[in-house]
Amino acid sequence: MIVRLACCVFVLCAAAVARAGESAPYRPLSHRNDLWCGSTYWTGPDWTPVDATPAALRRGPSAIDAGALGGRPFSYVEVVQPVLDKHCLRCHGGEKIEANVDLSGKPEGGFTRSYLSLCRDKKLVPRFEMRNQIQVTRPGGTFGARGSRLMSLLRGGHEGVELSAAELGRLGAWIDLNAIFYGVYSPEAQARQLQGKTLPMPEIQ
Repeated sequence: MIVRLACCVFVLCAAAVARAGESAPYRPLSHRNDLWCGSTYWTGPDWTPVDATPAALRRGPSAIDAGALGGRPFSYVEVVQPVLDKHCLRCHGGEKIEANVDLSGKPEGGFTRSYLSLCRDKKLVPRFEMRNQIQVTRPGGTFGARGSRLMSLLRGGHEGVELSAAELGRLGAWIDLNAIFYGVYSPEAQARQLQGKTLPMPEIQ
């Protein structure tokens, strides 16, 4: 009996909704709607049509910003060495080489003296030496620019040296890239980078 009564109530309410839809297909919520068995009192602001198209589809694509490094294959000679030439050669290049740290850009063994000097000390420039292996960066800033003693020294104004935010960003980016030297693989392209030449990104295969 209870089930039958509930079914009757449902049918009557459904019929009331259908009749209301036929006679008034649209009513703002601010009007009282007698759709729920004649006793609905929902109120609210008038309905306003809204464009449901995602915001990203309402305009054209954004141009890609290559950033300060230019969107090219990374090159230590191009990105890092100019900062060292500007700020560090007074004490670490030429005739005066303090602490046996030569930061000049003279080629040596396929790299530069500055690169070999900086990467000799793992605390100065922490990095993973082995390539093509699964490496785990431990928490606490041990690796990368956060754990670099070089970055700490330069931020602290080592020997009165003051680097701009952009220059610190160049060194930090290099260290966070695992302190690589070349951003290319072929011997010909590496030779060009060692000479300080810039290379474009490779064509999409």
